[in-house]
Amino acid sequence: MRNLWRGTWATRIRVASGLVLMLYVLLHFINIGLGVFGPVAMDAFQDARHALTRSLVGGLLIYGALLAHGALALWRLASRGTLRMPAWEAVQTVLGFLIPLALVDHIVFTRIAHEVYDVNDSYGYLIGLIWGTADGRMQNLLMLVVWIHGCIGMHFWLAGQTWWRRYMPALSGFAALVPGFAFVGYLAEGQRVAAVMADPEARATLREMWNWPTTETFMTLLTTASMIWWTVGGFLLLAAIAFLGRKAVLRRKSVRISYIDGPEINAAKGSTLLEMSRANGMPHTSLCGGRGRCTTCRVILEEGADLIHPPSAAEARSLRAVGAPPNARLACQIRPTNPMTVFRVFQPDGKRGRAHASQGIEQELAVLFLDIRGFTARTTGQLPYDMVFL
Repeated sequence: MRNLWRGTWATRIRVASGLVLMLYVLLHFINIGLGVFGPVAMDAFQDARHALTRSLVGGLLIYGALLAHGALALWRLASRGTLRMPAWEAVQTVLGFLIPLALVDHIVFTRIAHEVYDVNDSYGYLIGLIWGTADGRMQNLLMLVVWIHGCIGMHFWLAGQTWWRRYMPALSGFAALVPGFAFVGYLAEGQRVAAVMADPEARATLREMWNWPTTETFMTLLTTASMIWWTVGGFLLLAAIAFLGRKAVLRRKSVRISYIDGPEINAAKGSTLLEMSRANGMPHTSLCGGRGRCTTCRVILEEGADLIHPPSAAEARSLRAVGAPPNARLACQIRPTNPMTVFRVFQPDGKRGRAHASQGIEQELAVLFLDIRGFTARTTGQLPYDMVFL
């Protein structure tokens, strides 16, 4: 399991924060799905969940993970040398940047409304607030976006593990059932709440129980949500501007990279070697997507090894783990500034549909070598069939 935490400190924080958020989302989905059994089951599970997530430690952990995960995503965008990436990484990246924009209203009208205006933000209140509205459809879409983003990240974090591949069919089925369970619970509770609120007296009782926000409070919450939305959008815009500005500056400076058994390219300085390969259409294996968790993007530096920056502690650990020679480096971790000649250790065959199954997995093995004394002299002149039989 040690290789799961291989990589830079940023990679480790990204993985750890992602796991915290994935667990938080899973508990949310289970809570919503309990709407199938009625509001009592939903409220009981929510009370137990809030005891954990709304404690001081739980709140710091969850919101710290959210901020860390988002900040690292923005930093990764700003520091990229190219936007060329595998399809799975592009989907995960786009969905990841959509999440905070769609999550703002949910946080404002639940947690902030509860903390500031003492709103009882039970699931009955939330579903009654958004049932049959465009916001309700947006929140349902948000559920899918968050879950798909997290599942992609989980898969490519664990893709090299034997046990993950063994249980992946069952885990994939579970991953598909979780949002389905949540949607069914949402529909069941939504229909119940809508039926109750159709009666004016019952609606007034529910609103009093939930401490339903007044019109003025609603306007304040909407203003707060708008401010947070524009703040998040501003950070995204700054990251995009940083990426474009950096790319424009680096475009004026290029470095020559020669691939053994491949072409010679000129790429902008400042990009990683993996990004240079992708930007110039060079197939380059990378099981973890260039996050330094695996070693499938490693190269042998035939020329220019003495002109590249030394490996970080995380990169050195990864290289030691696979017994790499001194001139081996991870393409996702080095940023060439001088001409070099490289050999890709794992060379993609260019065939479509091969994906990661053809790139192997990390596994401990015991190797036995057996030799038969005098075998060559004994089999000289014999037919192939006789040798096989022997």
